[in-house]
Amino acid sequence: MRIGSVKFFKRLILTVVALMILIPVSISIGLGVEVHQRGQEIGRLSGELATISNELLETQLSNEKILATNQKIAQGLRQDSPTYQSLYPDMCVEAPVLYRDMPKTVYLSFDDGPSSVTEKNLDILKEKQVPATFFVTGANSEANPDILCRIVAEGHTLGIHTYSHKYDDIYASVEAYLEDFYKIWNYVYETTGEKPTVFRFAGGSINAYNRGIYQDIVAEMLRRGFTYYDWNVSSGDASKNITALQILHNVTDYIERHDSAVVLMHDREDNALTSSVLAEMIDSISANGYRFSRLRNDIRPVTFAYGY
Repeated sequence: MRIGSVKFFKRLILTVVALMILIPVSISIGLGVEVHQRGQEIGRLSGELATISNELLETQLSNEKILATNQKIAQGLRQDSPTYQSLYPDMCVEAPVLYRDMPKTVYLSFDDGPSSVTEKNLDILKEKQVPATFFVTGANSEANPDILCRIVAEGHTLGIHTYSHKYDDIYASVEAYLEDFYKIWNYVYETTGEKPTVFRFAGGSINAYNRGIYQDIVAEMLRRGFTYYDWNVSSGDASKNITALQILHNVTDYIERHDSAVVLMHDREDNALTSSVLAEMIDSISANGYRFSRLRNDIRPVTFAYGY
């Protein structure tokens, strides 16, 4: 075909037209493939984003559930932990690591003082060189601070009985008991410089007034390091119409039943009969081979049996 001929130009025109048609189509096809591929990529990324979003949402919900659960647990713990544990944070003593057993030992203990009778008892104890334990009350302590100091100075144990000795009041609740205890405990500490570590429940650890809460009180006092003591030998000196001889025999006749005996006596103003036989009581106990000691919070406690 000769260049410049009519046929040549026809072919050239047809080629140009074909190119004009084919190039856009090719471009369109290429773009379509690319768009399709981009669409697939976008679709994949969108799916991944949706998955991530769902996972994040689930994680957020899970965290919220965990947080809500922890809050419920914390709230439950706060509810289960008695609020009275935060009362009087200074009212605590060092708890014993273990209790000691003292065989063939008698612990003389006096409740409800101090009073002038306490001084008579202290004179006898000093003469006989016998240690004892005095569980004191509030009103009598405030009336006789010098006797409190003498008890400590002469090597006896000063323990807490109650402040008011009013059963209905002190056993109204655990909080009520702690309030009463702290009042006398703090007074004794401020007066003598000694922190009492032992105590005795008014009426004993289990009585008609505290049956609903005595285990809670015991648990709380033990948590604070205190040890309480009931008794296994009673002088009966709080009974009406009792005689001095009966008081003596209530103690000396029952001591021999125990290897370790905690003797309950009283030293109020109306307990002069107890003082009148105390020296003879000590002599009789000593003659039976017993030694005397004072209660401390590391001595194995004599307590009443728990009832359920």
